[in-house]
Amino acid sequence: MGCNAVVCAVDLYKKDSEIKLLIGCSEEEQQTIMRFYNDSTYMKGLFFRRGSIDV
Repeated sequence: MGCNAVVCAVDLYKKDSEIKLLIGCSEEEQQTIMRFYNDSTYMKGLFFRRGSIDV
């Protein structure tokens, strides 16, 4: 069990940001988390899955 995704979230209402490491989350749990962050007017999140970015 390791980190399989990262969420970078910005809250425009509180004027802050945070980074969340998703450890051992299923695909369904990851989708639920992304809906939580992006279904809001003031909060948005970028989602990075492990291995999804070519450097």
